[in-house]
Amino acid sequence: MGLWDTAGSERYKATSKIYYRGASAAVICYDVIDRDSFHDAKSWIQELRSVEEDCKIYLCATKADLLEIGHEASPSLDMVKRYAASVQFKFFLTSSKTGFNVAELFQEIAQDYMLNPKRIVQPAEDLITLNVHTKRSRCCRS
Repeated sequence: MGLWDTAGSERYKATSKIYYRGASAAVICYDVIDRDSFHDAKSWIQELRSVEEDCKIYLCATKADLLEIGHEASPSLDMVKRYAASVQFKFFLTSSKTGFNVAELFQEIAQDYMLNPKRIVQPAEDLITLNVHTKRSRCCRS
């Protein structure tokens, strides 16, 4: 599994499309108390979809630790969960500061990847075809 962090910055927007090609999964993060950050995440999702339609998206609200000290989610977590469900994204609330739900997010990505039927590889012997020629050409007879 390869991981790339495009940092969400506008200055990386031009190069981020390179990382989208062939991606099986993407974690799109936003700051749980910053409504503008959520809207930015939605624009990143649109850009990702324009390049890689089949990429599985995990929407991640970060800084869950701020909710514990009295900040309010904006938009509300219920609204974001409904949005994620409506577009078939998995939603995670995480905190990099405390580590809350980070391992679970990556575990879910790895599990989804491994369970995807498109990832099942046939054994090599099923992929090799041998052509046996019984007649030799005249140039090779001794």
